[in-house]
Amino acid sequence: MMDRRNAGIELEGVLVRPGELAVVSDGSRLVCVLGAGVAVCLWAPRGQVASMAHFIEPRTDDPQKAFARYGNVAVVEMIRLVREEVAFGPLEAQIFGGALEYPGDTRGEQNVAMAERVLERRAIEVSSRDVGGTKGRKIVFDGRSGQAAVMKVHQLRKEDWAS
Repeated sequence: MMDRRNAGIELEGVLVRPGELAVVSDGSRLVCVLGAGVAVCLWAPRGQVASMAHFIEPRTDDPQKAFARYGNVAVVEMIRLVREEVAFGPLEAQIFGGALEYPGDTRGEQNVAMAERVLERRAIEVSSRDVGGTKGRKIVFDGRSGQAAVMKVHQLRKEDWAS
């Protein structure tokens, strides 16, 4: 477990770094820090399984680059892993991030669109989203309840991604 403190707010949980995904069934919290990257949080209430995919590029078509860094890979793999834990029943998704990092930057929008496209194709409802804008986000996703807390920040620092 990681124990972090920022601006008086406790950020405790499993840190999901850019290009990573995590699945928990023990009630752990999943935590990430986002700029233009996107986090998709998936909740399977039947088995209380929570998952987070944190990707920073929308897609790859190269099978040799099929890493969680890419949304079209990360979200599909996350869904597969959750379904290994909970074979049937509803899944609920939340989407966060996709901030504009500099004028003319479209990567955040493309990341959000990819997440929405993958989830829609698999008929997974997106129950909430906090996307776009110019502020970074720190996300805490509760593995017991499927609830998420979003903290918008003026500036992200390199140490925000450190454990």
